[in-house]
Amino acid sequence: MRQCQSLRFGLWMSLIAGLLSACAGNRLVSQVTSFHELPADKRPSFAVVPFEEQRGTLAFKRYAQQLSSQLKAQGFEEVPVEQADVVALLSYSIDDGRERLYSYPVYGTTGVYTTTRTVTNADGSQSTHVTNVPITGAVGTATTSRTEYTRRLKLELLDRAKWQKGELVQQAEISLTSRGETGDLTRLMPTLIQSLFRNFPGPNGQTVEVSLPLPEVPSVE
Repeated sequence: MRQCQSLRFGLWMSLIAGLLSACAGNRLVSQVTSFHELPADKRPSFAVVPFEEQRGTLAFKRYAQQLSSQLKAQGFEEVPVEQADVVALLSYSIDDGRERLYSYPVYGTTGVYTTTRTVTNADGSQSTHVTNVPITGAVGTATTSRTEYTRRLKLELLDRAKWQKGELVQQAEISLTSRGETGDLTRLMPTLIQSLFRNFPGPNGQTVEVSLPLPEVPSVE
């Protein structure tokens, strides 16, 4: 009986581990590092500006809107560049991915648990019943591979007046690194930008882990 209970417990634990693994696969995990010298009493006004290679691109226009929404949610006021206290610059990239190997356990039958039950019949004779229950467990390991992409974001808040003079004086620099199987940066960008602001501005000079749900992939009918 104890062996049967152990078998059920092991199967339940395997099922739970599988469910947890599936849930983890539906989340975007990032490492966010923050350095900042923002005023403690108020948020400065801002304007989002592109790098030269981003100027005029539709992708940056979309990302700039997402960035602006997050800054305003943190109490920043968006104003024209000439009136802004800081300019916000967002750089982003994703690599071509690299193949990584992973090992996982293979489950199978490791033995048989036998129970014997003796029954006394109406005529006084006895019958013996034997039940064999297979025992399941890890019988080895297998290896699989998958492509892992590295995504990087960096948000800089620069003093606007000095920036227009060609001087780069940061008030904040927040960097993000995320690795995973999804290589579609357009799909991930809203969640990556949210991750930048999850604990804004964050502990100064420290790296924290941020985990957010991945957006659903729209179905094609």
